[in-house]
Amino acid sequence: MLKKAIAILIIILAVYASFDALLPNKISDLETPLHQFSTDRALIQLAEISKKPHYTGSEAHTKVRHYIVSELEKLGLETQLQEGYTISKWGNLAKPINILARIKGTANTKALMLLTHYDSNPHSSIGASDAGSGVVTILEGLRAFLAEGKSPKNDIIIGITDAEELGLNGADLFVNQHEWAKDIGLVLNFEARGSGGPSYMLIETNGGNANLMKGFVAANPKFPVANSLAYSIYKMLPNDTDLTVFRRDGDIEGFNFAFIDDHFDYHTEMDNYERLDRNTLEHQGSYIMPLLQHFSQANLADVKSNEDYIYFNVPFFKTVIYPFSWILPMLILAAVIFISLIIYGFRHKKLQSKAIGKGFLAFILSLVFSGVLGVFGWRLITILYPEYGELLHGFTYNGHSYIWFFVLLSLAISFLFYNNVYKTTNTASVMIAPLTFWLLICAAVALKLEGASFFIIPVYFSLIAFYILLRKKQPNLIGMALLCTPSLFILSPFIKMFPVGLGLKMLVVSAIFTVLIFGLCLPVFGFLKHKKRWSYLFFFFGIIAFFIAHLNSAFTPDTPKPNSLVYTLNADDNTALWATYDTVLDNYTKNFIGETPKEASDLNKNTFGSKYASGFTYTSHAPVKAIPMPKIEVSNDTIIGETRYFNICIMPQRNVQRMELFSDSTNHYKSFKINGIDAYRYEGDSLVFKNRKHNRLFSFFASKDETLDMLISVPKNQTTQLQLFEASFDLLDNDLFSIPKRSESMIPKPFILNDAVVIKKTLQSNKNNSLINNPLRQNIKYFHNFDAIKIITMKKILYLALFSFSFGVTAQSNDDLTNHYEAYYKQMKTQGDVQGIINAITHLNVLKPSEARKDTLAYIYLNEGKFNQALNTIGIEQKSTDSDMALEVKAVSLKSLGNIKASLPFFETIYTKYQNPQVAYELAEINLNLNNLTDAKKYIDLGVVNVKDNQSKSFYETQQPYKVPLKSAFYYLDALVKFNENKDTNKPAALLLLDKALAIEPRFNMALIAKNALSPQNTTEIKN
Repeated sequence: MLKKAIAILIIILAVYASFDALLPNKISDLETPLHQFSTDRALIQLAEISKKPHYTGSEAHTKVRHYIVSELEKLGLETQLQEGYTISKWGNLAKPINILARIKGTANTKALMLLTHYDSNPHSSIGASDAGSGVVTILEGLRAFLAEGKSPKNDIIIGITDAEELGLNGADLFVNQHEWAKDIGLVLNFEARGSGGPSYMLIETNGGNANLMKGFVAANPKFPVANSLAYSIYKMLPNDTDLTVFRRDGDIEGFNFAFIDDHFDYHTEMDNYERLDRNTLEHQGSYIMPLLQHFSQANLADVKSNEDYIYFNVPFFKTVIYPFSWILPMLILAAVIFISLIIYGFRHKKLQSKAIGKGFLAFILSLVFSGVLGVFGWRLITILYPEYGELLHGFTYNGHSYIWFFVLLSLAISFLFYNNVYKTTNTASVMIAPLTFWLLICAAVALKLEGASFFIIPVYFSLIAFYILLRKKQPNLIGMALLCTPSLFILSPFIKMFPVGLGLKMLVVSAIFTVLIFGLCLPVFGFLKHKKRWSYLFFFFGIIAFFIAHLNSAFTPDTPKPNSLVYTLNADDNTALWATYDTVLDNYTKNFIGETPKEASDLNKNTFGSKYASGFTYTSHAPVKAIPMPKIEVSNDTIIGETRYFNICIMPQRNVQRMELFSDSTNHYKSFKINGIDAYRYEGDSLVFKNRKHNRLFSFFASKDETLDMLISVPKNQTTQLQLFEASFDLLDNDLFSIPKRSESMIPKPFILNDAVVIKKTLQSNKNNSLINNPLRQNIKYFHNFDAIKIITMKKILYLALFSFSFGVTAQSNDDLTNHYEAYYKQMKTQGDVQGIINAITHLNVLKPSEARKDTLAYIYLNEGKFNQALNTIGIEQKSTDSDMALEVKAVSLKSLGNIKASLPFFETIYTKYQNPQVAYELAEINLNLNNLTDAKKYIDLGVVNVKDNQSKSFYETQQPYKVPLKSAFYYLDALVKFNENKDTNKPAALLLLDKALAIEPRFNMALIAKNALSPQNTTEIKN
């Protein structure tokens, strides 16, 4: 009896040790020596980083960046910022700002990079764990490393990237555009997908991992959690990290260190300073110090390998590794030993066929019933608790209790079925079933999932136990328990890892794994007499676990319910909706969605990009609010051959964080450049966005005041329709709405567009294939981007001179109100408040009307891009008394609003007065658009004769506006005129003119496009 108790205790302790070895249990405090990592010191920095959400482009994001830079500079490092647009393979465009620094080594082989990211997930995540923990791990690790005073052999590059949460954009920017990327030999990346639990080491490599694993073992981290199965599974999941970009685009090897438990906090406002498990942060520190020490001195030119290693961690032995080449020999040897022992058992009458059959029946029934329990049991729980579906992570707050519940029930089932096969003499016979199943599993993984081939190690220890059982009817149970410990050390953590890592839908794997491990422990469990009592005991504890889960199923401030609310304004038909992604509505969402909501089928025709492709569930009618509409400008609408080119510039008139563009799958796009970046094109595709899902083209995550500029080419005769969704994350703070705060038991739902004010707007081509907006809105302009017209002197000087003059001739009234607004004007001018200046002039113009003041006011509107207001101020009629300023306002405003024919006489008057080549260009371009080719040619010739070498023309079809000499621009227009005069015969002449333009400016993009279209292999049709 005592030996049985000790054996059971050994099994319990082995299970405990298998988990205890995964995490440190002591936190390093502020008294820790300076050359060692201190979690408490790292927490001081984390408190600064995790004060509020700091997603890319937010104000808090800028503050976090400045703080990180200052902390690196405190360490004596010189930092640099890398900024630029990138688009991910997921179709997410952003402008990340990476933080970089470098420590020079004494004899650099290849550089070691310490990598993490500093942006939090939009829009509510605090980002303490993901990836504030990574930032402070690197900062504190570097501080401790430098405190030792040792010089590294290899350069150490610190890369704290941006926009990781949006699509790994910062990593993409660094790997593909920074000169340091080619110097890197190895990356250590620190990440998080939860707020607690052990940190798993996951390798990223394009080749073999042998040298990486040898280096990892040599570094000797104290609490390694690493197995080759985890990375095999990781590669199958859509959980890419920054390190993926380094491997994919730069062929750079690396290690990920990521913790994944408490997944329910991931990307929510619960990812905060308080919720981060301190033991987990200590674990990250236990990785960085030995790895930094080792790899800063190692030869990083030798980390690549063609050979793969199996690896796994074991208590007391840390990380065990061996080559893939051992997999088949070890499997074959185990199979031979197993068959030999069976033959031996039958020959010596130690095995009974009937007992073996009962053993197979008991084991198979245990597997089947536990598997069925795992599949349908969890489905039943989600029916009983439908609110669990609101946790998109797939892991509930009480998820660990459910793991206990299914494990305990699986043990109860196993003991129950084995109750009927108990005999002290048949334990060897019943061992054959689990060993057979395990060998079959090992054979399967050897062929399909090689990383899991270390499962053969527990089988070897079980074969030893099987041999002893054949030799002895009553073996020493303590010895049997010790032979079970390797199985428990290696396999027990997987029972928890699968549902934690992949969601509670994987409880079926936990249940089956429990039975499989139970089978390997039969050398002990087989000798327990009262298996039915053990079954009842585990059933009892299972019910307690379920009861605990039930008690913790309610949403509380510590376990809040995620919910969602979005306001959408359809600018096409001037209607509005409240929308939610929630399946189970609560008191918060019912205030807007109502008790009998409408299903959101129409709104889901275009689905916003999200991690799990979540769609809106319900909608209800909402009041139409006066939300500023985006300005949309269409320019350079040109047909060349069979292709139509046009630019679209979208200028938000409010602070937006996200713009999403959709287009029906019948629309084809030959090319699509977004803020100067080519849209992601899969290899072999002739079109971009060819295999788009849910009609989505891309998402643009904008910083404040950023515009969206697109250069698009489509088939000439295609009727193109684009649908814009413009979103701001200010629903709760917007003055147009009165949205109550969520209760303490609620949080914004992650992974989706939430707490947003959305404008939907459609842009499509008309019967003439000209791009137009919905007729209810008038924000689209048709024009070629133009330079400010310099009539007498530079625009700003003219503006200031006439601005001052207008007040000099009218500010001589003693009227108190006039004095008030004159004083107000002066104050606004001092402050640089344009709107205040407009208000002051408007009031003064009412009190003391003046044409000069009216012209000035119109000119200010023009400078602000408010063309309608400018024309409303001074009218559109041409008068003999029009000042130079009035002429310019009318000319430029009319052209900007697409009424180029009406703008023509104003430009002609300006040119008659000043013969300015800039104005000649405008006239040539207008006449070309109106197909007045003779007049267009006239102004081109006049411009070419009078143009000065220092005069230039700006173009805007690329990411950054660029200038070309004005003479080159005239030759470009001349080529278009020449070609349109006779498309059959004038192509060679047009090409010669384009060559003249390019001879002056070889990088003239528009001329290059036109020349390429007119080349002999292309169909020739150019329409400006």
